[in-house]
Amino acid sequence: MITGKLKKVLILLLIAGFILGGIKIDGNIENIGDTENEIKSLITTTQERDEPELKVSFNTNLESHREDKMPSIKSQNQFSFYFNITNINETAAYDVKLNFSLNDLGVLVSDGGEESNSAFETVGTLNGHETYLSKEYKVNVTTNETISESLDLVIVLDQSGSMDDEIEALTSDLISVVNELSDTINDLRIGLVLFGGEKENPYLFEELVTPLTSDVQQIVKKLKKTKASGSIEPWGDALWVAMYQMDWREDVPNLIVLITDEAGDDGIKVSTRDLQNLYEQLAEEKFILCTVAAKGSDELTIERLSLGAEITHGTYVRIGTEEFPSTADLPRIIKYFIETYSVEKALKIFLTVTYLTIESDTSSTQTIEKVFRVLVDDLPPEIRAWASYTEDFNTEQKYVNIIVEVLDVSRVPFVEVFYRYNDNLTWVIAQATNQSGDTFILSLKYDDEDELLSYYIYTEDYLGNDIVTGIYTAPLGENVEYLNLLPNERFTFHLYENQSTIFYLEAKENSTIGLIDAESPVNIICLDVKKGEIVYEKTGQDFINLSLSSLSLYKIKIWTNIAIDVNIYNVEKINLEFEQNMTITLTYNQSILLYIDNRLNLSEQRTILADSEYVEMKIIIYDVNWTEIASGFVEVLLPEDECFVLIYPSYHEGEIFVSFNLDSKNEPFEHYYGVTADFQFLVILISFISLSALILKQNGAKK
Repeated sequence: MITGKLKKVLILLLIAGFILGGIKIDGNIENIGDTENEIKSLITTTQERDEPELKVSFNTNLESHREDKMPSIKSQNQFSFYFNITNINETAAYDVKLNFSLNDLGVLVSDGGEESNSAFETVGTLNGHETYLSKEYKVNVTTNETISESLDLVIVLDQSGSMDDEIEALTSDLISVVNELSDTINDLRIGLVLFGGEKENPYLFEELVTPLTSDVQQIVKKLKKTKASGSIEPWGDALWVAMYQMDWREDVPNLIVLITDEAGDDGIKVSTRDLQNLYEQLAEEKFILCTVAAKGSDELTIERLSLGAEITHGTYVRIGTEEFPSTADLPRIIKYFIETYSVEKALKIFLTVTYLTIESDTSSTQTIEKVFRVLVDDLPPEIRAWASYTEDFNTEQKYVNIIVEVLDVSRVPFVEVFYRYNDNLTWVIAQATNQSGDTFILSLKYDDEDELLSYYIYTEDYLGNDIVTGIYTAPLGENVEYLNLLPNERFTFHLYENQSTIFYLEAKENSTIGLIDAESPVNIICLDVKKGEIVYEKTGQDFINLSLSSLSLYKIKIWTNIAIDVNIYNVEKINLEFEQNMTITLTYNQSILLYIDNRLNLSEQRTILADSEYVEMKIIIYDVNWTEIASGFVEVLLPEDECFVLIYPSYHEGEIFVSFNLDSKNEPFEHYYGVTADFQFLVILISFISLSALILKQNGAKK
């Protein structure tokens, strides 16, 4: 039998063993948001301090304007490159050799014109702090027509308590992302592995695994049922399940995307100490692991996610960078991964470096393997354009903003807008300003006499691939009306960097509450139009509630220095009593606000139900101070307190049934989308915990 003292001794010895036997892993990967100027990819082997440590960099004459620094070139062109190998330790490395090969998108060309697919160099001894520069190699890029029209993707998603926004972002926009890719990848299958919730381990609970399917609706249905809760994140086991329990196809790219904000916990199959071995297994089986560090990720999380992407030749992304500033960008990140590893054509250079740590001792052989990519891009940019209206709050000078979103893998240096007012025959040319990432904006003044703005757009990427759009039109003058939100209406819009927008909230016979919910803090000024008084003015607010008296009209301006989504609601408050229900018809742009007093002395928990057979409802619960405390779809557990409940359609529109009642009395409709959570399971779980506590208490009393 092990005593308490002996346990402590063993634990100390175990910790000491880990410290003394620690390994060093160092290196940079192809990393979105990397600010280094040169294209580097560094790998070091697992070594003791007195052994040589080699770092390898890839250098080319090509430029890159991408966040991840991947260089790009058009097909049927030539570029050159060389390798730089540096021994950063004191001890010499012996019999250093390098060899590499290319994939089918390029061939090596010698000065004499001979072509080959691979090359080999003997470096010899590389002394401490010595650098070796390889030969300069020339590559002819052959074609980019080997398009992979098929891909298998498994999303491994953290559903712990801090991941609600990530789940909602994927639920809202995953279908549109897949539809955008359908013309290029007509055989895309997606699977889903969840971890970290109330049932935290997909190795134990098969319901956390959605098999690969070409029907993305199946994935979205599962996401709609997913509730962010829990605090244990064994994502090593989740990756193991994704690798071994999915029906992967052998002849298509196999892509795994891991999304989390935690460094992970030990699982049943994979402990956190075994993550590197797991990454190596993934690489050996030709899986590509792309990792996403959600907001709130600490240094250890970033380190582990970066390492996984590095070893499997994937890509690491951190939400909050300039290219992907917000959680709402998550679907776009998924699209970026899919395009990078299937749609975008990358010429790949497979490098292997071998060396001995002990002279003439082949048993001391160490190996470095790395894949470098050069993007082959012959496609013109894709463009989305639309107009929005703003004005100076004091002078009332009016502006029409032409907003251009450019999608191009090589990036574009400029966007030109050709425009004219009314029936003018002359087109004026102006350059739009790059506001953030892929978004360009041109603001133009207009007067009441102007009736119509016509415009079209020209741009080209850094490689010379260009596009000219058709003609767009934007009504001006008396035809322009700023958004006027009437009672029980809602609106969602995108606020661009350094742009402002103006809208109105209007109350009729009854007073209303105006709610402004922004992703990040905004500045706001509110004018009571009828009184001519500023009634609200603050900076740095991400949630604002305004009380509108009967028959009042508020003119509101909001602005910020970053691009964000903003949700606006103008709602009449409805008091809903316990066991009361109501039937109401809502269009997609409408919402209702309930006041509920749930301070009831009842043993069974109460829920709010908002549902119908064909309409899916989003439910957000606030406390009386307007702090969001819960959200979900169809049915949500209520706090044991007073609260506000905001309800609006998230899918379809029509008649809905609303009920404030006991959990057992509120029954969701039979429909083809899912409820946020399994409420029966939750009640059973709570009952089981309570019963267990009672039994333990009684046993303790008997003792």
